[in-house]
Amino acid sequence: MANNFHDQAGLYIVGVDGHVGIHFPPLMVSTFFVSITAVHPFILGADKQPTVLMNGGRPSVVDQHNPKFLWPHIGISPDPLDLFTPIHTIFGEQKCWLPRLAVHICGTPAAPTAITGPISVNTECWEFCMLPLSLVFQDGTVQTTPSPADYAYGVVRYLVETVIDLVIFAATGGFGDGPIAFSKAGLQPAYQALEKEVAEQLVKEGVEATTQNVTQRIQKDVAKEFVSALFFDAPTSKSDVAKLTVETMRSGFTSESGWPSTNWSWGDAGQNVFNSVIPISGPIGDAADLRAEQQQINQGAP
Repeated sequence: MANNFHDQAGLYIVGVDGHVGIHFPPLMVSTFFVSITAVHPFILGADKQPTVLMNGGRPSVVDQHNPKFLWPHIGISPDPLDLFTPIHTIFGEQKCWLPRLAVHICGTPAAPTAITGPISVNTECWEFCMLPLSLVFQDGTVQTTPSPADYAYGVVRYLVETVIDLVIFAATGGFGDGPIAFSKAGLQPAYQALEKEVAEQLVKEGVEATTQNVTQRIQKDVAKEFVSALFFDAPTSKSDVAKLTVETMRSGFTSESGWPSTNWSWGDAGQNVFNSVIPISGPIGDAADLRAEQQQINQGAP
C-alpha cells in the first residue's frame, strides 16, 4: 500500500512525552513528568508551502515539518500536577522525520507518511531528545512509495540528531544535581532534600532557617524559574552558557535538511540565541508565520 503525502491537514492524534516540571500542589519540587499529548494539527508548523497545493487544494508540507504548541500535556506519571504544563505546551513540538528524496517541493524533499496509507509516526520532544512515540493521521489522495533509501536517510539522520541531543544533554548537566522526583514515591524524599538545601543556603546568607522562611524561599525560586522559562531565559550559570554555546554552534552548522553542515550560518546561529534568551519569541514568530501564510493563500484564491 502506498503512503500519503503530508499536507497542513495532517493530524497528530496522540503521543507520549516527558519533561522536567515543578510538582504543585502541595510539594513544589522538580519532577520528571510523563504526559499524554493529543489532537495537534500540522497547520501550526512553519514548514508549509502555500503555493504548492495537494489533496484537494491544501498547502503542502515538506521534510522536517515541525508543528508547535503541543497540547494538552496531561501528566500521567507521577500525576497531572505539573506547574510547568503551560510552558511544555507552548514550547512542545513534533517533527516529520521521513523525506521523499525523489520528490521536491520548492527545493525541499516532500514529507510522506512513515508507515502506510494515512498512518504515520512523528518524533516529539522529550527532555533529552526527540522520540518517535506518536500516532499521526494524514488523509489524502496524493500518494507515493518511499524507497529503502528514503527510510535509510531518515533513520540515520534521526540517529545522528539523537546522539547530538544526548551529548548536549549530558554535557550541560543532564537532569542536574538538585533533588528531582521520578515517581510518586520519590516526591516526598525529593522535597525533603530540597528543603535541606534551601535551609543550608539561608544559613549561609545569615537568615534563620525556619519552616516559613524555607517555604517562602522555595516559592520565590519556583516563581522566578517559571517567569524566566516563559519570558526571559538569559544564561545565569556556567552550565547555561555552555548549553547555549553548544546549541548555537549546532544551529549554525546545521543544513536545511537537518544534517550537520560545514557551512556556517550566522542567521541560524543568531536566531537560536534570540529564541534561547527570549523563548516566547519562537511561538510568537510561528503565529506570525501562520498568519502570513494564510494571507498568501487568500491572495492566490480566485
